[in-house]
Amino acid sequence: MTERPEAIVFDYGGVFTLPDSLRPEFEMYERALGLPAGALLEALGSGPAWEAVSVGAISEEEYWRQVVGEWEGRLPPAFGRFRHGTLPFETINGEMVELAKRLHGQVRLGLLSNATISLRAHLERLGWPMHLFEVIGISAEIGRRKPDAAAFRWAAEQLGVPMERILFVDDKPRNVEAARAAGMRALLFTTVSELAERLREMGLRV
Repeated sequence: MTERPEAIVFDYGGVFTLPDSLRPEFEMYERALGLPAGALLEALGSGPAWEAVSVGAISEEEYWRQVVGEWEGRLPPAFGRFRHGTLPFETINGEMVELAKRLHGQVRLGLLSNATISLRAHLERLGWPMHLFEVIGISAEIGRRKPDAAAFRWAAEQLGVPMERILFVDDKPRNVEAARAAGMRALLFTTVSELAERLREMGLRV
């Protein structure tokens, strides 16, 4: 049996959310602009402006101007809600929330998300179960973003747990690899059922 971790730190987007839930809406916008499928989502979630806003180096308003300025007049007003990033509008993965509830009290839990400054307020408005997590690291608040090793060290320091006693879970291979390089154990998230099976192998009741 794999050794039981002392703490588990989760990514938020793509683990606790279903990113594909936005794809049909974005494909509609992309067709209207004559853009290839995935272009708008990529523009909002990658590149220099996203990297800057997700560590608090620029405002969400400046991020929006840099990323969408050339298209804004050609998009419907509803598109403007994404000026805070897409994470606040992705469908919540309810199965994953239930898994976190089952883990709560067995192992210490943390959250580490690359996101804009608005994410915490959005989660509070949703009534999302933030109380399950001892540490919530939102990159724009802490000034560090994955895959920077400093982000993983921040989470470990806040939890007061050695890196090697923490299990990190993320849906992006580059972040999983970076967490391992920083000294954490790490799993690539694919499905809730697969994650649950791996956690049971570690002696957790899920």
